Amino acid sequence: MTTERNCQVCAKPIAEDEMCFKKEYEGKTFYACCPVCFSILQKDPRKHIAA
Repeated sequence: MTTERNCQVCAKPIAEDEMCFKKEYEGKTFYACCPVCFSILQKDPRKHIAA
């Protein structure tokens, strides 16, 4: 079984083997699809997690 999630910044689907950009925030794990989206997520996680 493979797990798929969406990037918290651009909503691109992320396969389990691509989930290397992750951010822990308020006890939950959130994912980004690439270094650019991860940087954006790091700067303002609340904005992108609420979206």
